[in-house]
Amino acid sequence: MLKIQNSQSAIAAFDRLNKEYRGQIGYVIPGEIGAVNTIALILVAIDKGIPVIDGDGAGRAIPALTMTTFAALNLSANPTVLANNQGQAVSVFAGDASQAESYCRPILEVFDQEAGERDMGDGQADSPKGGHNSRNSTIS
Repeated sequence: MLKIQNSQSAIAAFDRLNKEYRGQIGYVIPGEIGAVNTIALILVAIDKGIPVIDGDGAGRAIPALTMTTFAALNLSANPTVLANNQGQAVSVFAGDASQAESYCRPILEVFDQEAGERDMGDGQADSPKGGHNSRNSTIS
């Protein structure tokens, strides 16, 4: 059975990204469809009182940012925000999804080592896509 330990990392990542955009984020879109990722995003939407768009950037679970429709259309991933369950957050600005991925992996490893766990408890939020880009890049 799937058990989400804590949604604080996902909420912290959203809060940091929303701060970068001066509180203007009005909805969320999953980057991928995955058991934990999708549920964590739904929990963020509930916490913030905003809608979740019924679509995503891949149509399935994927291992890398470069595999999304957002990356295929060269939509900016800036900033990509990573956060942990302690509320620590890092904003990453990169040239493209491949570079963002290469910057994010070591940060996630540090978060995981500090938490004493692997791949559970890290949150990620990517740049808002805007209405036109959202409609043209999501898989529903």
